[in-house]
Amino acid sequence: MFIGASGAGKSTIINQLAGRQLQKTGAVRLGDQRGKHTTTSSHLYFISPEFGYLIDTPGIKEIGLVNNDQSGLFSDIDALAAQCKFRNCRHENEPGRAVQAAITSGQLDAERFQRYRKYQRELQRHLKRDGR
Repeated sequence: MFIGASGAGKSTIINQLAGRQLQKTGAVRLGDQRGKHTTTSSHLYFISPEFGYLIDTPGIKEIGLVNNDQSGLFSDIDALAAQCKFRNCRHENEPGRAVQAAITSGQLDAERFQRYRKYQRELQRHLKRDGR
């Protein structure tokens, strides 16, 4: 089963694996190079004897967080953040930014840090919505 964001390319992957168009796909938007939402219902497709069956689902807008336990998902960034000069460091313009220094030196991938920041924003939004 393929599950993912709307426009991520799930149907395109299924079509490529099958070697034929099983599911309608839309054009890619020029602005952000993302696909357009096309799939509107879930379908089970027989791909081939090698791949078997796949289920294509419509894109999802959001996956809820079950709890705020990161379980070490970003423990490397948390460890770097603990080395920052200020406890409330936003890792942007403050002096003594260990996280930014790690990105500059190549110790930390900038895209990984962006995923961390996105995760933190989502977590805060969910906690606020749930009244925590």
